[in-house]
Amino acid sequence: MTGRPTLSKCFPREEKADDSPVLRRLLYDPSFSCPRGHTTVRPLSYYDTVWGTVRRYGCLTCLNTYSELIKPRHNFHASILVGHYFGHVSRRRFPVVFNFIADVLNTSTYRLNKASTGNYIYSNKRQNELAMHCSLPTVNRTIKEYAQMAVGVTPDAVTRLFKPQLSGFFGLDGYNIPIAGVDHVYLVAHDLRRGDLPSAFLASKQDPTESLENCREFVKQFRSTVEGIGTKIKQIILDDRVQLWQGCQKELPPNVVATLDVQHFLANIERKKLPERCRSAKSWGLVAELEYALRRSPSKGDAERVIEHILSARPHWLEGETNRVREGTEQTLEGLQRNTDRLLSHFDLLAPGNRLHYRTTNPTESAIGILADTIKSISCFQSEQLAAGQLNLISLINRLRPTTKDKRSVLQKCRVNKTLADLMPILQAFNPKSPVR
Repeated sequence: MTGRPTLSKCFPREEKADDSPVLRRLLYDPSFSCPRGHTTVRPLSYYDTVWGTVRRYGCLTCLNTYSELIKPRHNFHASILVGHYFGHVSRRRFPVVFNFIADVLNTSTYRLNKASTGNYIYSNKRQNELAMHCSLPTVNRTIKEYAQMAVGVTPDAVTRLFKPQLSGFFGLDGYNIPIAGVDHVYLVAHDLRRGDLPSAFLASKQDPTESLENCREFVKQFRSTVEGIGTKIKQIILDDRVQLWQGCQKELPPNVVATLDVQHFLANIERKKLPERCRSAKSWGLVAELEYALRRSPSKGDAERVIEHILSARPHWLEGETNRVREGTEQTLEGLQRNTDRLLSHFDLLAPGNRLHYRTTNPTESAIGILADTIKSISCFQSEQLAAGQLNLISLINRLRPTTKDKRSVLQKCRVNKTLADLMPILQAFNPKSPVR
């Protein structure tokens, strides 16, 4: 078959779907599409039918041509995945999930109702409500099926496959994932400009903590993935995690600018070292000078002069203070002296005012917050075998989910035209049981 055949020739309207031998051919399992079981294929032209988009492939071994239909149930499963993981997040992101599921229903209501009797999604656009009338075993079975399939669909694998355009400015952070009652650290790399999560690392059961070995392995994996797609790492911003700093020092090249998160440093002073309830007039002045040097200094020289004045006036800050304020002031001055180079390293890369001048991990915290909200809605991952696949699904859906600001997905901002409509084809591309790889 060549070209794009018309619907009337391929699928006569008077012929029922169940009676069409062509349709039965297209609904075969893709892993058995080639009669001889060959898995080396070449994509051919596709065409649209009333049953969906038909993708055609040619077997390079036996030279046969066969077709694969993205079945209606695949779209239904995609709506279950998106609704399960992102249907309980904040109202600000809810319309995105609602609109995706509504689009699935509007384009394939007949097929969904026919393919899954008793399992359907009801949407009320007028009241902006969404109710999934799927039985709990159906949802659990779907989640388990695709979690097993998504074990290999890691953020690094997706990045290497699509090669998104990254900015080179990254924030590294971690989050504790409860798996079977035990917290496993989940380390992620976030593009501060484009919002993508190109790399992630889940700690194993044998070493679930944020150890130096896990941090080194994560940084090594992150560097291999990013540099493998042609992106140069210019700057990384971290909080005060000692193991992650040591891992970056050992695994990243020396020309990468490593910046300590200013927001974390100041927040630690305000919460623990010098909280407002116990400050004196002098300690208020000390905190104000610190905030000016780290947040509002127009140049590195100006920030260095302010910090030098703070450190040289140590006797002045400690004289006449209570023991509580004296202790907090000493800790603040020691931390400032120890981390001055890290706190001001961002001045070495770009001048203040540039849109790529980053000094905090606030964008990364926002991205981590979206994942945290999704993970909290699940409460706890009960299965260690499926946790990795579920985290991969959450990360992939998040990268394909359109944002509420410009209606583009994160991958689209990185010059990769992929949206939630491509969720199932991406998962099938990584499916070891499918010849289409």
